[in-house]
Amino acid sequence: MVYIPTIAFGTGSKWKWHDVTTYVQLALESGFSHLDTAAFYETEPFVGRAINESGLSRKDLFLTTKCGLMIPLRNSLKDSLEKLGVEYVDLFLIYNHFFVPDIKEAWKEMERLKEEGLTRSIGVSNYEVKHLRDTLKVAKVKPAVNQISLNPYNYAEMRPIIDYCQENGIVVEAYSSLAPITTYPGGPVDIPITAAALRLGITPTQVIFLWVRAKGAVIVTPKPNFNNPPPIPTPFILHFFPPPSSRLPLPFIPITHHKPCSPPPYPKPHPLTAPTSLTHEEIAAIDHAGANGPPPGPGPSSQPESTSFRSSPLSSSFHLSPLSRILSSLSSWSSPSPSEDAGVDLDVEKSPLVTTPTTTTLTIRTTPTRHRHPPTKLILVGVIIILLLSITFILGIVLVLMGLLC
Repeated sequence: MVYIPTIAFGTGSKWKWHDVTTYVQLALESGFSHLDTAAFYETEPFVGRAINESGLSRKDLFLTTKCGLMIPLRNSLKDSLEKLGVEYVDLFLIYNHFFVPDIKEAWKEMERLKEEGLTRSIGVSNYEVKHLRDTLKVAKVKPAVNQISLNPYNYAEMRPIIDYCQENGIVVEAYSSLAPITTYPGGPVDIPITAAALRLGITPTQVIFLWVRAKGAVIVTPKPNFNNPPPIPTPFILHFFPPPSSRLPLPFIPITHHKPCSPPPYPKPHPLTAPTSLTHEEIAAIDHAGANGPPPGPGPSSQPESTSFRSSPLSSSFHLSPLSRILSSLSSWSSPSPSEDAGVDLDVEKSPLVTTPTTTTLTIRTTPTRHRHPPTKLILVGVIIILLLSITFILGIVLVLMGLLC
C-alpha cells in the first residue's frame, strides 16, 4: 500500500528555472514530507540538492514528478531520477494528455515503469473524464492520482471529473487553488471566505485550503510570496492543518469525508496542530458563491497596487503572532498559472485563536507584473531610430557617389 501525505510542497510553473533549494530545505525543516516537481519545471536538480543536504531518509519522503513534453516516458523518468538523485519516485504522473502521443500506449508504458520499480505509483494530471475513460479501458493498474486545477470558481466545472475519480478510486490532487485571492480578488467568494476566516481566526488562504480538504483533495501548494525567505519555525504549516507527515492510502481517500480506510497510525497532534474544519454551511456558501465562475474583468496583471475589501457585517481587528505572520506570508501563495506573474501578500492582523467583533480590513497587495519583453513604445522608438540611421547612411553613400562621378 502506498500512502500519500495530504499536503505537498509544490515547485510548480512559477518556479520554472528558479533555484528552489532554500525553499525546499525550509519546507522539509518545517514538516513537509511530500515534494511535488516535474521535468517541465526545470527544478528537479534543486529539489534533489535540498533532499541530499537535508539528511532525511529516503523512506521518510514522498516524491512526485511528472513527465516532460513529448519525451519518451522511460527517458523522462530516468532523467528525473538522475536529477533528483534518487533510485525511484513515489508518484510519477503524465503531465497532460497532450504530453504523450497516444494515451492508451502511454499508460501501458507507465505500468511497465511501475512494475520495474522506478516509481511506486502512477497517475495523471489535467485529465478530463474522456481521457480517464480511455486510460481505464487498457489499464491493469488504475491511475492513483489525477492532479487538476481546483478552486471555488472552477469547482462546478471540475465536479464531473471529481465525481468520476471518486467513482473509480482515483485520488484528486488540487493546484491553483488560490485563484480567488491571486487572480480574482474582490469576487463573490470573498464574502463567505472572509466570514469563515473571521470565525476561525485564520487567513483567507487557509480557508481556501480547508475548502480543498473538504473536497477530499490533496493540496499542492503554490509559490510563496517572498524573495528572501526568513527563518521559519518548525510548525508553521502545522498550525492550521493536519501534520504533513500524516499519510492517507492513495487508492482509498474518500472525496466526501476525511476518514481514510485502514489508516496508518497518526502522530499525536500538538494543541496548535489540531485540524480546523469548515462547517457544511460555510462550504456550501463558498460553493454557491463560486458556482457561476470567476467575476468578469482583467487578470492579475492589471490589478491595482493595493486592493482592500471589507467584510460585512463580520469584522475584527487583527494582531498576528510572529509565527502566524510567517504562516500568513508563506500560506499567501500565488496561483501557479504559467501566464500569471503577480505575487500576493495578505496583510491580515488578528490573533489566530481569538476573534473580536470590530472592523476588519483585509488588504491584498498585488505586486505588478514585470514585463518580460520591452514595452511597445520603446520598440517603436527603436525601429524609428534604426530607419532614420539607415536613411542617413544611404543618403551619405549617394552623395559620395555623386561627388566621385562629378
